Amino acid sequence: MVRYRTYVMHMNSVGGCDSTFQVTILAPDSLEINVVVWVDVDHNGIVSPMDTVIEGITVVFDRLIGQATYTGITDMNGTVNGLYPSGNYLVSVDSTILPADLLVVNGIEAIADTVCGTVTIDLLLESACPTVFVIQLETLCTGDSLFVEGQWITAAGQYTFVHSDSVTLCDTVIDVFVTVTAEIVLQSTIDWNCQTLGSITLDISGAGPFLVTWPQGMVGDTMVTDLDPGTIRSPLQMQMVVP
Repeated sequence: MVRYRTYVMHMNSVGGCDSTFQVTILAPDSLEINVVVWVDVDHNGIVSPMDTVIEGITVVFDRLIGQATYTGITDMNGTVNGLYPSGNYLVSVDSTILPADLLVVNGIEAIADTVCGTVTIDLLLESACPTVFVIQLETLCTGDSLFVEGQWITAAGQYTFVHSDSVTLCDTVIDVFVTVTAEIVLQSTIDWNCQTLGSITLDISGAGPFLVTWPQGMVGDTMVTDLDPGTIRSPLQMQMVVP
């Protein structure tokens, strides 16, 4: 704690002479207080260009000594600043005349009488409108990507984005649930002999079920074997479901 008084220091020289220094510390007669009233639009906890500063908010400077309080109204930059007599202060947003669409998050800060020079205070508000939640389900094939709110998503998981309207100050929370299907791998073996007239064996792995189609392009004496009953749709096309 700084005590405002005169301090005396003595310094003895080699010759035995005594030098006296006097320093008088006086309390400053004024304190510069800067107040910013804002809404944390990007939810990062610091005032940034993405955030919204609020004009027309009444700020109260209470001296806590039974004297009349000082008040100020934020300008277009959301600020109130000026020189005030030094002392203890309780700086707060006047919530009694706060617009109905705003709520106080951090609306009061204390300044001790030991502070001198300049002090800056952030008073935080938020929108009173309810948050809207949007759930988005997405499925990606292996190697694909999805572009959401300025971000490319390539892996499975839950991704949360907050979109804030700079005019209404309302938030929309977008939860994106992404699943990635397993890569489809197809291996086929084609056999031909005079006894069976030929066969095709398919080995498919990945996310199923699968629909396997033989188009009209298959011509000649080759025959496909081991099809499940009822999978032949027409003489020109054969289909098989592989579990």
